[in-house]
Amino acid sequence: QPSSSSSSSYHEGNPTHFDAYRSLLRACLMRDPTQRPDAFEILERHTPGRGRTHSGIEAIDRHGTPGMRAECARRVEARRCATFRRFEEGLDFYFGSNWKRQSRTTAEMIILEAVNMGSLAARGFCLFHGLAGFSKDREQALSCYRRAGEDHEERAAYTLLGDAIRGAASGVEDLKDSLECYRKAALLGHAKGQRELGQSYELGIGIEKDTKQAVEWYQRAAKKGDSWAQCNLGWCYESGSGVEKNDIKAVELYLKAADQGHMKALYNIGLCYEEGKVVEQDLALAARCYQQAAEQGYIYAVHKIALCYENGIGLKQDLKEAAKWLKKATEVKNGPRKHRKVSSSAALELARLYMKGTGVRQDSRKALVLVKAAADQGSEEAKNQMAEFQEEAARMPVFQRHATTPRFLG
Repeated sequence: QPSSSSSSSYHEGNPTHFDAYRSLLRACLMRDPTQRPDAFEILERHTPGRGRTHSGIEAIDRHGTPGMRAECARRVEARRCATFRRFEEGLDFYFGSNWKRQSRTTAEMIILEAVNMGSLAARGFCLFHGLAGFSKDREQALSCYRRAGEDHEERAAYTLLGDAIRGAASGVEDLKDSLECYRKAALLGHAKGQRELGQSYELGIGIEKDTKQAVEWYQRAAKKGDSWAQCNLGWCYESGSGVEKNDIKAVELYLKAADQGHMKALYNIGLCYEEGKVVEQDLALAARCYQQAAEQGYIYAVHKIALCYENGIGLKQDLKEAAKWLKKATEVKNGPRKHRKVSSSAALELARLYMKGTGVRQDSRKALVLVKAAADQGSEEAKNQMAEFQEEAARMPVFQRHATTPRFLG
């Protein structure tokens, strides 16, 4: 191993030093790795160079034998890939994907480690979300993503850049730009990029709908273990979208995604167990699947587990638990129209419980408020039943009404 003094006295024009270090490199490379696996690392660290421009690795590249240069390049590439994989592992913990249970604490620790290893994409992610002591700075984050992708081919950087552009999209051009980012990530083999590209084809986001292309990209991501891709691909097989309908294949994919704790897959496989579709009917198992998905906040599962408790489907009837889950389902005020529809259905169910005083304290005022809220969200059923609820409330004894008629009803 070169001493610190010899390193400091190194000069590029000194052929004696060239020969000495070449001999040392050759000697280390010829060693049995089991005897001295750190030989090349020692040389990389101690081969003299001059500042950032002439690093030790560059000295090896210039003055080593072809075999040495090849080994050096292999090790540099291995470290580069290890850095990228470390960041992607952190992302998996952050989002709870690819067999990783969501843990923001673990994610932040790993992502910061990737930053220290030199990942520009990891630095950009910290800047974008304000993690690991970084202050939020969207422009700096996007700059890091672009440099990471263009200069270092960090595949996750393209996906994250696509997410950022799409999240703030103000027109078709932005959607097309995000699509190109996903395409670059997908071609580099990033599972989330492949899934996002597939979803873009499926929904026609930034490009014309093409369900066959969607299936192709979902398949690539699903093979890598992406739970969202597995679930989306399962739906394609179940509905026959872009591929021949195959319920058995759909259930297999739902089960793979559900094993990773994917909330939508858990809900879908719960439906299969409840209906006896492909699998043997098992109401208790269906309820457990709904429960696990509901605990992650999946609105459909939240409503479904409430109905299970209310009607004793797959578990013991518990009206208090039913009311608790129905209340959670009614908390969705915005979001997609289909989510608001589920929320309004839950509001009607909860209103009936308040009107009857089952599972909750009888309160016709709260019942009417819930019916009005459901009607405001566009529920035709709620609009049609408003008068019925008002008449029932009017027939109740005064002490049971709890200020039955709200002001907005006149």
